Amino acid sequence: MKLAFASSAYRRFSLANALAAIAEAGYGAAEIMCDAPHAYPPDLGPADVDSIVATLRAHDLAVSNLNAFMMTAVHGPAAASDLPRMARHFWLPSYVDADPTDRRKRIDHTLDALGLARQLGARTISIEPGGPLDGRDEATATDLFADAIAECAERAEREGVSICIEPEPGLLIERSDQYLRFMERVDSPMVGLNLDVGHVFCVGEDPAEVARRLGPHIRHIQIEDIAPTREHRHLVPGDGAIDLAELRRALDDVGYDGYVTVELYPNLDDPGDAAHRSLAHLRALGY
Repeated sequence: MKLAFASSAYRRFSLANALAAIAEAGYGAAEIMCDAPHAYPPDLGPADVDSIVATLRAHDLAVSNLNAFMMTAVHGPAAASDLPRMARHFWLPSYVDADPTDRRKRIDHTLDALGLARQLGARTISIEPGGPLDGRDEATATDLFADAIAECAERAEREGVSICIEPEPGLLIERSDQYLRFMERVDSPMVGLNLDVGHVFCVGEDPAEVARRLGPHIRHIQIEDIAPTREHRHLVPGDGAIDLAELRRALDDVGYDGYVTVELYPNLDDPGDAAHRSLAHLRALGY
């Protein structure tokens, strides 16, 4: 098992500075956000990709995952800092939007992220679990998401990069049983689960039980803590109510040996403190 830190907490910094800070905090890997201002594929030319690779090598960092869930760049430069509406900026456009042009934007973003992942040496990308229903029929939305995943899976197989579906409160797939039902429609070995520990807790599930139940599906893990209220607000590990020690035992039980990425995207004011405190707490628990 390997610890990493997500660049999404460093959205007020350039990617180069974010990677330097993550390495300085003691991590051996970073999750890179495929969004502005870090690595939004339409903004990257070959020289930019080469520069990211060089920065990773300079700091001896691996890439744990590419976050292809967040997509604020399509809404304009102010979107990423608009905290009250941040979740919807992340979610839209989605795979299940009523407008096929918007759905195409999300699918193309996923395809671009798969190509970038191969170039950066990442084995996984994480994506949203369909998107918000916004009053639309769940069955129709599920069909749209399945069609999108089928298209993207073909590219994933060519690139050798796994697509990791990330259940999230408020979106098409929120819970582990919904994920399993959806996966009955997926016919690709390159599609699996991004287990966001806090999201599982927010919808009333026990992260350790989910890890034991879905162990074979887990390709990447994002970790954070959540308050006892189960409000969807990412906290530094150790500052909330999740039993992270029991989760660690569950991951041992299922033989998970991949990356565990600390994801604290709301901690924009002091991401360095969050990175240091997270690492200390998780190491004390044996991660």
